[in-house]
Amino acid sequence: MDKILFFNYCAIPILIILLVSAYTRRANKDRASKIFIIMTWLSLGATLIDTFQELISSSVPLSRFGCIVIYLLSLAYFLLRDSTIVVYFIYLFYVTRTEYKLRRKAVFINFAVFYGAFLLLLILNTFNGWIFRVTPESGYSRGSAIVLLYAIVFVFMICGINFLLKYRKLMHGGEWSAYLSLYIFSLFSVLVQYFFPSFVVEMFATSISLLLIHLLVYRPELVIDPTVGLPNSHAYHTRLRNILETKQHVQIVAIKFINANNIRTYLGEARYNHYVLNIAEQTEKIHNELKIKHDLYYEAPSTLYLIYSEEFIDFDFRDIHKKLEQNIKAALYEIKLTGASLTPRICSMRCPEDLDSYNDIIQLGHEFYGVTPIDKYYINASDIVGTNKFRIESHMDSILERAITENRLEMYYQPIYSVKDGRFSSAEALLRLKDREFGFISPGIFIPAAESRGLILPIGDFVIDAVFKFVAEHDLDELGLEYIEPNLSVAQCLQPELAEKIMAAQEKYGIDPKRINFEITETFFDNIGYIMDRNLKSLKDMGYEFSLDDYGTGYSNIQRVSKLPFSIIKIDKSLIDTMDTEDGMSLIRNTIQMMKDIRKEIVAEGVETKEILDKLSDMGCDFIQGFYFSKPLPEKEFLEFIKEHNKNGHS
Repeated sequence: MDKILFFNYCAIPILIILLVSAYTRRANKDRASKIFIIMTWLSLGATLIDTFQELISSSVPLSRFGCIVIYLLSLAYFLLRDSTIVVYFIYLFYVTRTEYKLRRKAVFINFAVFYGAFLLLLILNTFNGWIFRVTPESGYSRGSAIVLLYAIVFVFMICGINFLLKYRKLMHGGEWSAYLSLYIFSLFSVLVQYFFPSFVVEMFATSISLLLIHLLVYRPELVIDPTVGLPNSHAYHTRLRNILETKQHVQIVAIKFINANNIRTYLGEARYNHYVLNIAEQTEKIHNELKIKHDLYYEAPSTLYLIYSEEFIDFDFRDIHKKLEQNIKAALYEIKLTGASLTPRICSMRCPEDLDSYNDIIQLGHEFYGVTPIDKYYINASDIVGTNKFRIESHMDSILERAITENRLEMYYQPIYSVKDGRFSSAEALLRLKDREFGFISPGIFIPAAESRGLILPIGDFVIDAVFKFVAEHDLDELGLEYIEPNLSVAQCLQPELAEKIMAAQEKYGIDPKRINFEITETFFDNIGYIMDRNLKSLKDMGYEFSLDDYGTGYSNIQRVSKLPFSIIKIDKSLIDTMDTEDGMSLIRNTIQMMKDIRKEIVAEGVETKEILDKLSDMGCDFIQGFYFSKPLPEKEFLEFIKEHNKNGHS
């Protein structure tokens, strides 16, 4: 009976395109992708053999030699076609990252029994012809036992469908539908071809299913970092969710390069990416040499993650760190000559023994270096997960939510001493957070966290409202205060409606703009643009003044400072702390003199001793702020402090 090969002719280019796409799009990096490519090759081979076999059978009379050729081709077709279904079942373990289950004895035995039975049937067919026969008289004909082959394949299909139902949570809807499509299309095509043997549709159905998987699942642009060609943070997060969902026991090693931004600026983007890629390649090379199973991910611009399976859960990364360092230096000799070198901090965590929460693991990977002693390059998660700082960091989302919804924010005020007037003439308004679970939380922790989570704007609005309300409720002249200094974040300064917000608060509380002096940190210079410049000018026109905070911690220079509307420059404590050296004294003296030359007033922050106070006063510093006079105080205590000291004077 002549067979219709149209569907095979359609399947062949589809499968070839899939292979070309897989290699050119770099969708062949992980084991699951490699198995997918193997399936595609098997399908292409089966389709070509089936087509070739049918063309030979229909075009020439069958001799004894021709029968042998057709028999071998048919045998190869069954082997490749049905092996595709078996390999696909294995593939599902890898795409769900549950391949460790394949090593279990029961799973291995079931695979061996059913696939072994399949191979045995093909071998015995040579002697009994139960599956198919090829004779010169009748050509190719099916045997009665061919249903056994279909039954074995059907068992693998049922197992695969059950597997997909069990692990549906590990896939989004499009992925799950694509994976299921192979079984649905294959079952339909088998039924069609069994009852209508002239329609050769099995391999076409398989090719369409593989095409769907390729289109809906294999999107390397989502999981591969384009700059270095490594699995990215999205792939890492997906893998982590999979680990937790399937309750796997793994070790995760986070390698954070703490000077990455500086090295990237120094080397340039292209050379830096080459540097990172080489580190990753050397890491892979050493692990492969030692036969240590692992997955590697890159979170731009500064972190590598290694995930070890359960059998390597106690592997100590320090054992290969020195060798890795040597290999990298040898491979990047040119960069080594420049003196550039990434400085790593390494954290090892066991999941779920150390951490069993997705958010906690992600948080630790991002923040561990901040709680690692400066002299330690390696730390175990078990050494830090119990610390209060980590507990706070890992619960920061809920802490910030409570801060806003439960009014856990409070303004403190630190008095600023006027050297000329011999009294406290102003105060800086400082934000504090007291959580009902964790107590007081340092602004150095919650402010950056709020910025990274997009919550700094509502917090900034709270500060403006609270400070304006404070000024409206108290007679600053009676207290001896000229103004209060709230901080404006860079994010606030980038709001197009900032001036309108402040005008609304001004009208609400009926205050004089001269009573407010906004502080802006030195990082302002890294973000200045049209909106920020317009906001400063608008506020200046409204009568508000500005201080430049934390001078000396960034890259601002005297020319930039002179062109912007800052009336006060606040020298950061880090510079004040250098005054115990001759160079430090010279630096402070010259800084004060430069600012005086461009008609700026000077506040020295972080003053803690009378000796430093006297030296700064002698140098011409206008204002002094620091623990020598007072720490930041809650409103009631601050008012009592100001009333007492400004009434009696301060010596």
